[in-house]
Amino acid sequence: MCIVAARIERSGVDFYPTVIVNRSKTLPCEVVGVPRPTITWYKDGTLLDPDNPSPQSVGVSILDDGAKLEIESSSLNDSGTYQCRAENAAGQDRVHYRLKVYGVLYLVVVVVVVE
Repeated sequence: MCIVAARIERSGVDFYPTVIVNRSKTLPCEVVGVPRPTITWYKDGTLLDPDNPSPQSVGVSILDDGAKLEIESSSLNDSGTYQCRAENAAGQDRVHYRLKVYGVLYLVVVVVVVE
């Protein structure tokens, strides 16, 4: 059996993504390797585990066997460093994303008419 170390595809990937508050954002983690690598996601060093939710994993979904992390209806608290880690018997690889969530600025204009 041929063994190939886990490797994460980096071509065309934005490692400094941004999103506007209340919008969703998907972070990719396409991996190759034999045997198939296990993918895990972390936010600011904390494991994002759908089976054991933490405050960091609220509103976050791990899709396609870990190949995508979706942040639903982002909030300012979702800003941070996300890590995708791929590992198999032959080795491991990891990438980091630095996500910034921007708020929406509302401008209120008050017009006072004096007679």
